[in-house]
Amino acid sequence: MRLSLSFLHTPPKISFAELILIGLTVLAVSIGWYARLSNLDFPQHFVFDESIYIPVARDFVAVKHHLHDHPALSSMLFALGLAEFDGTPLGWRLMPALMGLIAQISIPWAAYKLFKLRSAALIAAIWVAIDPMFAAYSRLVLPDLLIVVLQALALGYAWNKKPSPLVLGLILGLAAAVKMNGAFIIAPILILLMYRRQFVLALATLCCGALSYASVALLAELAMASPQPLQDALEWQKFSWHFHSTLIQEHPWGSRWYTWPLLLVPVRIYQYIDGLQTYYSIISLPNPPLLWLSTVSLLSAPFVFARTFWQKHRPSWTLPFSFLALAALINWLAWSQIERLSFWYHYFPSYTFLLIGMAGLLAHSWNKASARLQLLILIFLGLSVVSGIYFLPLGTASPLNQGQYQNRQLLESWQYPGKFLYKP
Repeated sequence: MRLSLSFLHTPPKISFAELILIGLTVLAVSIGWYARLSNLDFPQHFVFDESIYIPVARDFVAVKHHLHDHPALSSMLFALGLAEFDGTPLGWRLMPALMGLIAQISIPWAAYKLFKLRSAALIAAIWVAIDPMFAAYSRLVLPDLLIVVLQALALGYAWNKKPSPLVLGLILGLAAAVKMNGAFIIAPILILLMYRRQFVLALATLCCGALSYASVALLAELAMASPQPLQDALEWQKFSWHFHSTLIQEHPWGSRWYTWPLLLVPVRIYQYIDGLQTYYSIISLPNPPLLWLSTVSLLSAPFVFARTFWQKHRPSWTLPFSFLALAALINWLAWSQIERLSFWYHYFPSYTFLLIGMAGLLAHSWNKASARLQLLILIFLGLSVVSGIYFLPLGTASPLNQGQYQNRQLLESWQYPGKFLYKP
Protein backbone atom coordinates (compact mmCIF):
# COMPACT_ATOMS: atom_id res chain seq x y z
CA MET A 1 0.00 0.00 0.00
CA ARG A 2 1.76 3.15 -1.17
CA LEU A 3 0.62 5.75 1.32
CA SER A 4 3.92 7.62 1.24
CA LEU A 5 4.01 11.22 2.37
CA SER A 6 6.30 12.08 -0.53
CA PHE A 7 4.90 15.58 -0.77
CA LEU A 8 6.75 16.26 2.50
CA HIS A 9 10.16 15.14 1.26
CA THR A 10 10.24 16.11 -2.41
CA PRO A 11 13.73 17.45 -3.15
CA PRO A 12 13.60 21.10 -2.16
CA LYS A 13 13.42 23.73 -4.83
CA ILE A 14 11.45 26.34 -3.00
CA SER A 15 10.75 29.85 -4.17
CA PHE A 16 10.11 32.78 -1.85
CA ALA A 17 6.39 32.66 -2.71
CA GLU A 18 6.25 28.98 -1.78
CA LEU A 19 7.97 29.73 1.52
CA ILE A 20 5.11 32.13 2.24
CA LEU A 21 2.65 29.38 1.31
CA ILE A 22 4.36 26.98 3.72
CA GLY A 23 4.28 29.65 6.42
CA LEU A 24 0.57 30.20 5.82
CA THR A 25 0.03 26.44 6.13
CA VAL A 26 1.86 26.30 9.45
CA LEU A 27 -0.13 29.28 10.73
CA ALA A 28 -3.49 27.80 9.65
CA VAL A 29 -2.74 24.37 11.11
CA SER A 30 -1.55 25.89 14.39
CA ILE A 31 -4.65 28.07 14.79
CA GLY A 32 -7.03 25.34 13.67
CA TRP A 33 -5.67 22.73 16.03
CA TYR A 34 -5.41 25.11 18.95
CA ALA A 35 -9.13 25.79 18.49
CA ARG A 36 -9.93 22.07 18.19
CA LEU A 37 -8.06 20.99 21.29
CA SER A 38 -8.92 23.92 23.56
CA ASN A 39 -11.65 22.95 25.99
CA LEU A 40 -12.01 19.57 24.27
CA ASP A 41 -14.05 18.22 27.18
CA PHE A 42 -16.86 20.77 26.58
CA PRO A 43 -19.81 20.13 26.52
CA GLN A 44 -19.86 17.93 29.59
CA HIS A 45 -22.71 15.77 28.28
CA PHE A 46 -23.80 13.97 25.11
CA VAL A 47 -24.86 16.17 22.20
CA PHE A 48 -26.91 15.23 19.15
CA ASP A 49 -26.26 11.59 18.12
CA GLU A 50 -23.48 11.11 20.67
CA SER A 51 -26.33 9.74 22.80
CA ILE A 52 -26.51 6.87 20.27
CA TYR A 53 -22.85 6.17 19.52
CA ILE A 54 -21.34 6.40 23.02
CA PRO A 55 -23.73 3.84 24.60
CA VAL A 56 -23.07 1.40 21.74
CA ALA A 57 -19.31 1.91 22.16
CA ARG A 58 -19.72 1.22 25.88
CA ASP A 59 -21.51 -2.02 25.02
CA PHE A 60 -18.46 -3.07 23.05
CA VAL A 61 -16.25 -2.30 26.04
CA ALA A 62 -18.61 -4.21 28.35
CA VAL A 63 -18.90 -7.11 25.83
CA LYS A 64 -22.67 -6.66 25.78
CA HIS A 65 -24.67 -7.40 22.64
CA HIS A 66 -26.58 -4.45 21.19
CA LEU A 67 -28.36 -3.91 17.85
CA HIS A 68 -27.46 -0.54 16.36
CA ASP A 69 -29.01 1.46 13.54
CA HIS A 70 -25.64 1.95 11.77
CA PRO A 71 -22.86 -0.46 10.78
CA ALA A 72 -20.44 -1.14 13.59
CA LEU A 73 -16.99 0.16 12.65
CA SER A 74 -17.20 3.69 14.10
CA SER A 75 -18.61 2.43 17.42
CA MET A 76 -15.81 -0.15 17.64
CA LEU A 77 -13.20 2.57 17.13
CA PHE A 78 -14.87 4.85 19.66
CA ALA A 79 -14.81 1.90 22.07
CA LEU A 80 -11.00 1.82 21.85
CA GLY A 81 -10.90 5.31 23.36
CA LEU A 82 -13.58 4.59 25.93
CA ALA A 83 -11.81 1.43 27.09
CA GLU A 84 -8.95 3.57 28.39
CA PHE A 85 -10.50 6.97 29.10
CA ASP A 86 -14.26 6.50 29.66
CA GLY A 87 -15.98 8.39 32.44
CA THR A 88 -15.10 11.90 31.29
CA PRO A 89 -16.10 13.96 28.25
CA LEU A 90 -12.40 14.32 27.43
CA GLY A 91 -12.15 10.54 27.28
CA TRP A 92 -15.10 10.34 24.88
CA ARG A 93 -13.60 12.85 22.50
CA LEU A 94 -9.98 11.75 22.25
CA MET A 95 -10.75 9.30 19.44
CA PRO A 96 -12.60 11.92 17.33
CA ALA A 97 -9.61 14.25 17.81
CA LEU A 98 -7.35 11.46 16.51
CA MET A 99 -9.65 11.03 13.50
CA GLY A 100 -9.39 14.77 12.92
CA LEU A 101 -5.61 14.49 12.92
CA ILE A 102 -5.77 11.65 10.39
CA ALA A 103 -8.05 13.82 8.22
CA GLN A 104 -5.51 16.63 8.44
CA ILE A 105 -2.94 14.27 6.89
CA SER A 106 -5.03 12.05 4.59
CA ILE A 107 -6.85 14.78 2.66
CA PRO A 108 -3.66 16.69 1.68
CA TRP A 109 -2.14 13.30 0.82
CA ALA A 110 -5.07 12.60 -1.53
CA ALA A 111 -4.62 16.05 -3.10
CA TYR A 112 -0.96 15.31 -3.74
CA LYS A 113 -1.65 11.83 -5.15
CA LEU A 114 -4.25 13.16 -7.59
CA PHE A 115 -2.48 16.32 -8.79
CA LYS A 116 1.18 15.46 -8.12
CA LEU A 117 1.78 18.96 -6.80
CA ARG A 118 3.15 19.80 -3.36
CA SER A 119 1.29 23.10 -3.41
CA ALA A 120 -2.02 21.17 -3.80
CA ALA A 121 -1.28 19.34 -0.55
CA LEU A 122 -0.39 22.57 1.23
CA ILE A 123 -3.57 24.34 0.09
CA ALA A 124 -5.71 21.36 1.11
CA ALA A 125 -3.98 21.31 4.51
CA ILE A 126 -4.77 25.01 5.00
CA TRP A 127 -8.46 24.57 4.18
CA VAL A 128 -8.93 21.48 6.35
CA ALA A 129 -7.18 23.09 9.30
CA ILE A 130 -9.36 26.19 9.52
CA ASP A 131 -12.65 24.72 8.36
CA PRO A 132 -15.33 24.83 11.12
CA MET A 133 -16.91 21.60 9.82
CA PHE A 134 -13.69 19.61 10.16
CA ALA A 135 -13.08 21.22 13.56
CA ALA A 136 -16.56 20.32 14.82
CA TYR A 137 -16.28 16.68 13.83
CA SER A 138 -12.80 16.48 15.38
CA ARG A 139 -14.54 17.07 18.73
CA LEU A 140 -17.71 14.98 18.42
CA VAL A 141 -18.30 11.26 18.88
CA LEU A 142 -19.96 11.04 15.46
CA PRO A 143 -18.81 8.92 12.48
CA ASP A 144 -19.09 11.36 9.57
CA LEU A 145 -15.46 12.50 9.61
CA LEU A 146 -14.29 8.87 9.50
CA ILE A 147 -16.30 8.39 6.29
CA VAL A 148 -14.59 11.42 4.75
CA VAL A 149 -11.15 10.11 5.76
CA LEU A 150 -11.71 6.65 4.28
CA GLN A 151 -13.24 8.01 1.09
CA ALA A 152 -10.34 10.42 0.60
CA LEU A 153 -7.90 7.54 1.11
CA ALA A 154 -9.84 5.50 -1.45
CA LEU A 155 -9.72 8.31 -4.03
CA GLY A 156 -6.01 8.90 -3.53
CA TYR A 157 -5.07 5.22 -3.56
CA ALA A 158 -7.26 4.40 -6.58
CA TRP A 159 -5.34 7.02 -8.58
CA ASN A 160 -2.31 4.69 -8.64
CA LYS A 161 -1.95 3.11 -12.07
CA LYS A 162 -2.40 -0.41 -10.67
CA PRO A 163 -3.87 -0.25 -7.17
CA SER A 164 -4.03 -3.47 -5.22
CA PRO A 165 -7.64 -4.74 -5.20
CA LEU A 166 -7.05 -6.10 -1.71
CA VAL A 167 -6.05 -2.71 -0.31
CA LEU A 168 -8.60 -0.73 -2.31
CA GLY A 169 -11.38 -3.18 -1.44
CA LEU A 170 -10.39 -3.04 2.22
CA ILE A 171 -10.75 0.77 2.26
CA LEU A 172 -14.08 0.68 0.42
CA GLY A 173 -15.45 -1.99 2.76
CA LEU A 174 -14.36 -0.02 5.81
CA ALA A 175 -16.04 3.12 4.47
CA ALA A 176 -19.32 1.23 4.04
CA ALA A 177 -18.88 -0.29 7.51
CA VAL A 178 -18.95 3.18 9.09
CA LYS A 179 -22.31 4.28 7.67
CA MET A 180 -24.28 3.04 4.69
CA ASN A 181 -23.63 6.23 2.70
CA GLY A 182 -19.92 5.43 2.97
CA ALA A 183 -20.58 2.93 0.17
CA PHE A 184 -21.37 5.77 -2.28
CA ILE A 185 -17.65 6.10 -3.01
CA ILE A 186 -17.67 2.67 -4.67
CA ALA A 187 -19.38 3.97 -7.84
CA PRO A 188 -16.79 6.63 -8.83
CA ILE A 189 -13.94 4.22 -8.03
CA LEU A 190 -15.44 1.57 -10.31
CA ILE A 191 -16.02 4.15 -13.05
CA LEU A 192 -12.35 5.15 -12.83
CA LEU A 193 -11.18 1.54 -13.08
CA MET A 194 -13.47 0.82 -16.03
CA TYR A 195 -12.34 4.03 -17.76
CA ARG A 196 -8.84 2.56 -17.55
CA ARG A 197 -10.24 -0.77 -18.85
CA GLN A 198 -9.17 -2.50 -15.62
CA PHE A 199 -12.29 -4.67 -15.55
CA VAL A 200 -10.77 -7.61 -13.67
CA LEU A 201 -9.32 -5.21 -11.10
CA ALA A 202 -12.76 -3.62 -10.66
CA LEU A 203 -14.41 -6.99 -10.05
CA ALA A 204 -11.65 -8.08 -7.65
CA THR A 205 -11.99 -4.79 -5.77
CA LEU A 206 -15.74 -5.31 -5.41
CA CYS A 207 -15.21 -8.81 -4.03
CA CYS A 208 -12.54 -7.64 -1.59
CA GLY A 209 -14.78 -4.74 -0.52
CA ALA A 210 -17.67 -7.09 0.21
CA LEU A 211 -15.34 -9.36 2.18
CA SER A 212 -14.00 -6.35 4.12
CA TYR A 213 -17.51 -5.19 5.02
CA ALA A 214 -18.63 -8.68 6.04
CA SER A 215 -15.50 -9.17 8.15
CA VAL A 216 -16.20 -5.99 10.14
CA ALA A 217 -19.82 -7.07 10.73
CA LEU A 218 -18.67 -10.49 11.92
CA LEU A 219 -15.87 -9.02 14.05
CA ALA A 220 -18.41 -6.75 15.77
CA GLU A 221 -20.46 -9.78 16.83
CA LEU A 222 -17.37 -11.61 18.06
CA ALA A 223 -16.33 -8.52 20.04
CA MET A 224 -19.74 -8.58 21.73
CA ALA A 225 -19.35 -12.30 22.48
CA SER A 226 -22.36 -13.27 20.39
CA PRO A 227 -23.11 -17.00 20.69
CA GLN A 228 -24.26 -17.02 17.04
CA PRO A 229 -22.15 -14.33 15.33
CA LEU A 230 -23.13 -15.02 11.73
CA GLN A 231 -26.86 -14.99 12.43
CA ASP A 232 -26.58 -11.89 14.65
CA ALA A 233 -24.47 -10.10 12.03
CA LEU A 234 -27.23 -10.67 9.46
CA GLU A 235 -29.85 -9.54 11.97
CA TRP A 236 -27.85 -6.33 12.61
CA GLN A 237 -27.82 -5.56 8.87
CA LYS A 238 -31.56 -6.15 8.57
CA PHE A 239 -32.27 -4.01 11.63
CA SER A 240 -30.09 -1.18 10.31
CA TRP A 241 -31.67 -1.31 6.83
CA HIS A 242 -35.20 -1.29 8.27
CA PHE A 243 -34.38 1.64 10.55
CA HIS A 244 -33.09 3.84 7.73
CA SER A 245 -35.71 2.86 5.19
CA THR A 246 -38.48 3.89 7.62
CA LEU A 247 -36.82 7.00 9.11
CA ILE A 248 -39.26 9.43 7.49
CA GLN A 249 -40.10 12.25 9.89
CA GLU A 250 -39.64 15.98 10.44
CA HIS A 251 -36.62 17.33 12.27
CA PRO A 252 -35.77 20.94 13.25
CA TRP A 253 -32.52 20.82 11.25
CA GLY A 254 -33.32 18.30 8.53
CA SER A 255 -33.04 19.51 4.93
CA ARG A 256 -33.48 18.28 1.37
CA TRP A 257 -30.52 17.32 -0.80
CA TYR A 258 -31.01 20.16 -3.30
CA THR A 259 -30.48 22.81 -0.58
CA TRP A 260 -27.04 21.53 0.46
CA PRO A 261 -24.82 23.26 -2.15
CA LEU A 262 -26.38 26.58 -1.06
CA LEU A 263 -25.78 25.94 2.65
CA LEU A 264 -29.32 26.88 3.61
CA VAL A 265 -29.69 24.73 6.74
CA PRO A 266 -26.46 23.84 8.58
CA VAL A 267 -27.20 21.60 11.57
CA ARG A 268 -27.11 23.21 15.00
CA ILE A 269 -25.64 20.25 16.87
CA TYR A 270 -25.26 22.03 20.19
CA GLN A 271 -25.95 25.45 21.63
CA TYR A 272 -25.78 26.82 25.15
CA ILE A 273 -26.41 30.44 26.17
CA ASP A 274 -25.35 31.37 29.69
CA GLY A 275 -26.75 34.12 31.91
CA LEU A 276 -24.37 36.69 30.43
CA GLN A 277 -25.73 36.00 26.92
CA THR A 278 -22.52 34.22 25.92
CA TYR A 279 -23.10 31.71 23.11
CA TYR A 280 -21.38 28.32 22.94
CA SER A 281 -22.24 26.58 19.66
CA ILE A 282 -21.26 23.56 17.61
CA ILE A 283 -22.75 23.81 14.12
CA SER A 284 -22.05 21.59 11.11
CA LEU A 285 -20.97 24.65 9.18
CA PRO A 286 -18.17 24.64 6.59
CA ASN A 287 -16.16 27.70 5.61
CA PRO A 288 -19.07 29.49 3.82
CA PRO A 289 -17.12 31.26 1.02
CA LEU A 290 -15.32 28.01 0.18
CA LEU A 291 -18.58 26.07 0.21
CA TRP A 292 -20.21 28.50 -2.21
CA LEU A 293 -17.09 28.54 -4.37
CA SER A 294 -17.15 24.73 -4.41
CA THR A 295 -20.74 24.93 -5.68
CA VAL A 296 -19.54 27.08 -8.58
CA SER A 297 -16.84 24.48 -9.30
CA LEU A 298 -19.51 21.76 -9.22
CA LEU A 299 -21.61 23.69 -11.75
CA SER A 300 -18.54 23.99 -13.98
CA ALA A 301 -17.98 20.23 -13.91
CA PRO A 302 -19.81 19.47 -17.21
CA PHE A 303 -17.54 21.90 -19.07
CA VAL A 304 -14.48 20.32 -17.46
CA PHE A 305 -15.75 16.84 -18.41
CA ALA A 306 -16.12 17.99 -22.02
CA ARG A 307 -12.63 19.46 -22.06
CA THR A 308 -11.20 16.30 -20.47
CA PHE A 309 -12.67 13.74 -22.84
CA TRP A 310 -13.02 15.60 -26.16
CA GLN A 311 -9.98 17.85 -26.29
CA LYS A 312 -6.74 16.33 -27.51
CA HIS A 313 -4.36 18.58 -25.59
CA ARG A 314 -5.94 18.90 -22.18
CA PRO A 315 -4.32 20.49 -19.11
CA SER A 316 -3.02 17.98 -16.57
CA TRP A 317 -5.48 19.09 -13.87
CA THR A 318 -8.67 18.31 -15.80
CA LEU A 319 -8.73 14.50 -15.39
CA PRO A 320 -8.27 14.42 -11.57
CA PHE A 321 -10.64 17.38 -11.20
CA SER A 322 -13.25 15.53 -13.30
CA PHE A 323 -12.82 12.41 -11.15
CA LEU A 324 -13.33 14.41 -7.95
CA ALA A 325 -16.33 16.28 -9.38
CA LEU A 326 -17.86 12.96 -10.44
CA ALA A 327 -17.35 11.55 -6.92
CA ALA A 328 -18.94 14.68 -5.45
CA LEU A 329 -21.92 14.46 -7.82
CA ILE A 330 -22.54 10.79 -7.10
CA ASN A 331 -22.31 11.27 -3.32
CA TRP A 332 -24.72 14.19 -3.56
CA LEU A 333 -27.23 12.99 -6.16
CA ALA A 334 -27.57 9.59 -4.50
CA TRP A 335 -29.49 11.40 -1.76
CA SER A 336 -32.08 12.55 -4.29
CA GLN A 337 -33.26 8.94 -4.41
CA ILE A 338 -33.36 8.45 -0.63
CA GLU A 339 -36.53 9.33 1.24
CA ARG A 340 -35.21 9.02 4.77
CA LEU A 341 -34.54 12.05 6.98
CA SER A 342 -31.43 13.83 5.72
CA PHE A 343 -29.14 16.63 6.93
CA TRP A 344 -26.59 19.02 5.50
CA TYR A 345 -23.72 16.95 6.90
CA HIS A 346 -24.58 14.20 4.42
CA TYR A 347 -23.00 16.57 1.86
CA PHE A 348 -19.71 16.57 3.84
CA PRO A 349 -17.94 14.04 1.53
CA SER A 350 -18.95 15.95 -1.62
CA TYR A 351 -17.74 19.21 -0.11
CA THR A 352 -14.41 17.57 0.75
CA PHE A 353 -13.91 16.19 -2.77
CA LEU A 354 -14.59 19.62 -4.24
CA LEU A 355 -12.13 21.22 -1.80
CA ILE A 356 -9.46 18.79 -3.02
CA GLY A 357 -10.35 19.61 -6.63
CA MET A 358 -10.16 23.36 -6.02
CA ALA A 359 -6.83 22.91 -4.21
CA GLY A 360 -5.47 21.06 -7.25
CA LEU A 361 -6.75 23.66 -9.70
CA LEU A 362 -5.29 26.48 -7.62
CA ALA A 363 -1.98 24.63 -7.29
CA HIS A 364 -1.82 24.12 -11.05
CA SER A 365 -2.42 27.84 -11.54
CA TRP A 366 0.22 28.57 -8.90
CA ASN A 367 2.87 26.50 -10.67
CA LYS A 368 2.18 28.20 -14.02
CA ALA A 369 1.73 31.68 -12.59
CA SER A 370 3.86 34.78 -12.70
CA ALA A 371 5.00 36.32 -9.42
CA ARG A 372 2.08 38.76 -9.55
CA LEU A 373 -0.50 35.99 -10.00
CA GLN A 374 1.11 33.97 -7.21
CA LEU A 375 0.68 37.01 -4.98
CA LEU A 376 -3.02 37.16 -5.90
CA ILE A 377 -3.39 33.44 -5.07
CA LEU A 378 -1.70 34.03 -1.71
CA ILE A 379 -4.10 36.91 -1.01
CA PHE A 380 -7.06 34.66 -1.86
CA LEU A 381 -5.72 31.91 0.42
CA GLY A 382 -5.14 34.47 3.16
CA LEU A 383 -8.74 35.65 2.87
CA SER A 384 -9.97 32.04 3.02
CA VAL A 385 -7.96 31.60 6.23
CA VAL A 386 -9.46 34.78 7.71
CA SER A 387 -12.93 33.55 6.79
CA GLY A 388 -12.28 30.13 8.32
CA ILE A 389 -10.95 31.64 11.54
CA TYR A 390 -13.95 34.00 11.70
CA PHE A 391 -16.43 31.10 11.58
CA LEU A 392 -14.26 28.63 13.53
CA PRO A 393 -15.90 29.42 16.93
CA LEU A 394 -19.17 28.02 15.54
CA GLY A 395 -17.51 24.63 15.18
CA THR A 396 -15.56 24.53 18.44
CA ALA A 397 -18.01 25.84 21.07
CA SER A 398 -15.77 28.86 21.63
CA PRO A 399 -17.51 31.67 23.55
CA LEU A 400 -19.11 34.49 21.54
CA ASN A 401 -21.17 37.37 22.80
CA GLN A 402 -24.60 37.89 21.30
CA GLY A 403 -23.44 40.40 18.69
CA GLN A 404 -20.53 38.24 17.59
CA TYR A 405 -22.81 35.23 17.25
CA GLN A 406 -25.51 37.08 15.30
CA ASN A 407 -22.94 38.60 12.93
CA ARG A 408 -21.89 35.09 11.92
CA GLN A 409 -25.46 34.06 11.00
CA LEU A 410 -25.25 35.09 7.36
CA LEU A 411 -28.63 33.66 6.37
CA GLU A 412 -31.88 33.81 8.29
CA SER A 413 -32.41 30.09 7.64
CA TRP A 414 -29.28 29.32 9.68
CA GLN A 415 -31.32 30.26 12.75
CA TYR A 416 -34.89 29.70 11.53
CA PRO A 417 -34.96 26.98 8.83
CA GLY A 418 -38.68 27.54 8.16
CA LYS A 419 -39.63 26.60 4.60
CA PHE A 420 -36.37 24.71 4.07
CA LEU A 421 -37.24 22.12 6.70
CA TYR A 422 -37.28 18.50 5.64
CA LYS A 423 -40.87 17.30 5.34
CA PRO A 424 -41.77 13.69 4.57
